[in-house]
Amino acid sequence: LLAWPERTIAQSVDLDPVPGFDRGVTLTTGVRYESYDEDRSDPAGQRLGQLNAYLNLGALLRSNVRIDVASGWNDTNWHTLGDVSTANDTKVEVSIRPAEHFMIGGGINAPTGLTGLDIEELVVAQGMASRIKGYTTNKFGEGVDYNARVSYGARTGTLSAAAGVGVLWKGHYTMIQNQGEYDPGDQITFTLGTDVGSPERLWRTNASLTLYARDEQDGTDAFEFGNRLRVETWYRHRLPRVSFLIRARSILRADSKILQPGAILNPETR
Repeated sequence: LLAWPERTIAQSVDLDPVPGFDRGVTLTTGVRYESYDEDRSDPAGQRLGQLNAYLNLGALLRSNVRIDVASGWNDTNWHTLGDVSTANDTKVEVSIRPAEHFMIGGGINAPTGLTGLDIEELVVAQGMASRIKGYTTNKFGEGVDYNARVSYGARTGTLSAAAGVGVLWKGHYTMIQNQGEYDPGDQITFTLGTDVGSPERLWRTNASLTLYARDEQDGTDAFEFGNRLRVETWYRHRLPRVSFLIRARSILRADSKILQPGAILNPETR
């Protein structure tokens, strides 16, 4: 499924077609294997491998309304530390283009994945959660989440610009067996994108600022995730038979804080 909520930025203008609005039904499926190991002697240095099967289905309901559904299954093995096989959560997204340069959308995360982890499952989950390892699927399952987004773009000459805002309401769920409910904090993201040039010579810049509410465990503040600013810029030069692309990206994040000592958290998954 396309990334949320940056998916509409710089795509709500005519320079690029809005994904999926130019075709009826799309189906993407495949199998992916990823692994990571470290040069260390303790068990955590063992290879952690993940086999992931995914299915993305999209359909154009009307000329300006599209629905996308994404789900999958994964088997994650951390050698002697554990092996977990489970379905992934299912994500449903609806995108609407009510007017030229204007897009709105929303979606839901259905909790078809694994929650209520036992000790072995928790160990494997914490191993795959690290952003350094870069697993495409870095969590087994969460609660019922809802999101809404809106963006607007304009174009004049060789300059295009778009701005948007998205809100993600996170649902509570039981993360670990025999423990109370975990309630991740809601998120709001502001996005801005600009395009300068033509499809043959294009300079694009995207920026997003995400603000996080506090996570709660059993109704008590447990974790405060640091707000994040992400800036990415790239230049593309297309020639008749080859294209050149130069890309740069920077992510700045404020310090995160553990507010409930002893709470079992998985902050890196966000």
